[in-house]
Amino acid sequence: MQTVTITPQEYMGAIRNPMMGFMERGRALYNDDIPLDYNPWSTLIHSYIAWNDIENSEDDGIDKIKDFCDALWRDKDGVGVEELNMKVVPRIFLDYPGKGMCWPDDMEKLDYDSEQFNSRLERLVERLGQLWNDDPRVAFVQIGIIGRWGEHHSPYPTKAHQVLLGDLFTKHFPDKMLSIRYANTFKDYDFGGYWDSFGCSPEGNEYNDFFIGRGVWKRQIMNGEISYNFGTRAFMGMTATDGMSAPYRYYMINEVRRLHTASLMWVADYGKYDDEWKPGNVWDENELQAGAEEVQRNMGYRFTMLNFTYPQKLTRGKDFTVSFEVRNDGSAPFYCDWPVELSLRDPKTGEIVWRGNFDVDIREWLPGDGYIGEWAASSYPSEWGDGILDYKTPPEVYAASSTFKLPKDIPAGKYIVSLAVLDPSGNLPSLRFSMMNYQNGGYHPMGYAGVEQDIETYEIDPSLFDNMTDDRTLHYLLT
Repeated sequence: MQTVTITPQEYMGAIRNPMMGFMERGRALYNDDIPLDYNPWSTLIHSYIAWNDIENSEDDGIDKIKDFCDALWRDKDGVGVEELNMKVVPRIFLDYPGKGMCWPDDMEKLDYDSEQFNSRLERLVERLGQLWNDDPRVAFVQIGIIGRWGEHHSPYPTKAHQVLLGDLFTKHFPDKMLSIRYANTFKDYDFGGYWDSFGCSPEGNEYNDFFIGRGVWKRQIMNGEISYNFGTRAFMGMTATDGMSAPYRYYMINEVRRLHTASLMWVADYGKYDDEWKPGNVWDENELQAGAEEVQRNMGYRFTMLNFTYPQKLTRGKDFTVSFEVRNDGSAPFYCDWPVELSLRDPKTGEIVWRGNFDVDIREWLPGDGYIGEWAASSYPSEWGDGILDYKTPPEVYAASSTFKLPKDIPAGKYIVSLAVLDPSGNLPSLRFSMMNYQNGGYHPMGYAGVEQDIETYEIDPSLFDNMTDDRTLHYLLT
């Protein structure tokens, strides 16, 4: 059987892909004047939730939590995050400086050590698990609850708290990734981390030792927040807008790569929505957007398609094999077992006449690893500000190959061989590879194939490709 091998041209721009890159700070969830997708690259939005907003007394039922979240996770016009291909990262808090204590009225404030707190906490986490564990809108969950902003300080979670929270969240969220604030806590649990002073302190070295050194990053998501009101900001910039210019963005990107960080928030507020930017100051819009695209391009996974091989001619009722090679040129894995779909599409209508899934686990496509330098003597290495460093161990090339069978009733003809990665919630295309072969709707057209007939050409005219940056049609379904 003769085959065709396509070597697609790499797409050099940033990609708005699920669960990676800029994460919005959640302000749009509380302020109708801010669009839900105010950052053009974001597919993640952080969702702070006060305990007393979803349960203010023991008499409140689980429906109060559901109704609150359903209303919160959509904009003023009723557009839900699912329609924008966005997912939320919720964190429950009890103490938010500037907003006050958010304890239920029938609980004593700051009473973290009572039997009442333990029992109510157990009930709350159980209910959250019932609602969020299978909710496709929830990307992953930050454990939160204890301490200011749910950041596990003031107070610090005791060993008993760590066991209680660790056991509860592990039990009730078997299918969601979970993350914690500090690397030296919850050491008996396989949780990811959210560093809420990213790049502003030597704390990254602890994250590197605990999460990276133990390989946790390969299984659990690493994320964080650049704190523009705390810590040393000489390397990340004083504002999110600063952060898009050199050398700040290079320090940021290199720390992202060292710690295999998938997403960062607050930094997504650059430009128009930057509250820290002083009135009257200006920026060069083209430079700002170019810097933001470079940050997005280097944060999270980036799957580069190297080659794609398939048969020139397909026969009804017969097996055929398709293979490809891919490399993760990003900073982190993709953490969900989403299917890679092969399809045959009508060249005129785009209609899918046949589809099948590869036998492949995309969570295994890891980036490179190992970085030179760390925070030392109150600073990062100066060369971190000069550009993006390479990993000491380059990323591997991963091969995928699966055998499929065409049905006996498929019409003879010429078809587009297409590739897509599907969000299981609705089985719609969502995640994109970094290649120019793209058509709106999330499909990668790889070449033409004939069913029961020979065809003259196998390559697709590049003029038929769309620019994936312009495609805002992707979404998923609440099933």
